[in-house]
Amino acid sequence: MNSEVFFTILGLVIFLKVLFKSSNKVNYYLPLMKSSEAFRIIKRAGWYVVSQKVSHIKLAHNEYDHTIVFPYHGSKEIAKGLQRQLFKEARIDA
Repeated sequence: MNSEVFFTILGLVIFLKVLFKSSNKVNYYLPLMKSSEAFRIIKRAGWYVVSQKVSHIKLAHNEYDHTIVFPYHGSKEIAKGLQRQLFKEARIDA
């Protein structure tokens, strides 16, 4: 076996390990989306508005005991980490 084939196979094995390890995480690859789009997705999942203070909306769900505080900023994009955390709290797999 020559070294080129060996390193190609090694690279493929490492890629597959990273791919399958990271696929266990919720919403690992998320597209950037606006705050309004993320809010719409969460509401479609059954969450409803409990209260609102300025730009932060508190959401609740009939099946879950916890609430989510959603920072609603309209057409501004949400950071991936915040989006991942919100969807994880809302138990949404995207």
